Amino acid sequence: MSYLHELGVDAIWITPRFPSPHVDFGYDVADYRNIDPMYGNLTDFDRMVAEGRKHHVRVIAETKG
Repeated sequence: MSYLHELGVDAIWITPRFPSPHVDFGYDVADYRNIDPMYGNLTDFDRMVAEGRKHHVRVIAETKG
């Protein structure tokens, strides 16, 4: 994430990220409490948020549509 900060990026928006049958491009959420396996898992997501904080890059993620 340091390279994003060096480029002047101060936030990234992640959407969609929840498990979905992908009938509606990932916006037809099947589980609001998990990460779609194609994007990793909750540990990966938490690590990304922690790295963002470390480099002053906020991670913006919608929780419900």
